[in-house]
Amino acid sequence: MTRGIVRAMLWSGGIGMALFFITTGLAWTLFERPLHKLADWMRRLRFGNTPELPPLGLPVRKLTDETVHLAASFRAARTKEREEAQEVVRSDKAWTRDRLRAHAIDALSGQPLVVVSNREPYMHQLRDGKPSLVRPASGLVTGLDPVLRATGGL
Repeated sequence: MTRGIVRAMLWSGGIGMALFFITTGLAWTLFERPLHKLADWMRRLRFGNTPELPPLGLPVRKLTDETVHLAASFRAARTKEREEAQEVVRSDKAWTRDRLRAHAIDALSGQPLVVVSNREPYMHQLRDGKPSLVRPASGLVTGLDPVLRATGGL
């Protein structure tokens, strides 16, 4: 009798494990994998180098429809922002934060501005036992920090 119970428990455990792996595999195939593809497509959409339509095989039709509408709205907004940026650059001669931002958007085609340096742009020193921020006199900080702040660069 004990042998029968052990055998039944082993069969139940085996069937339970098989059902777990089948369910997990189906969930990954039907939901997680297509959603990862959608997230990758959206990331490419932000940087402007993606095909018009989202990836095929999304698990919910409404998600596909809303994604297409969202992408169209995003592209329209990006186009309008570029047109406004070009107009601001052409119309005014004084450099302001807004004009600098508009010019950067136009010149970089929406790509982020990234500056790489061999040192950090600020020094952290202790004064009277408290940390303080010191801006050293250098071309990087003096010249590019305002540009990076205006454009949302890194």
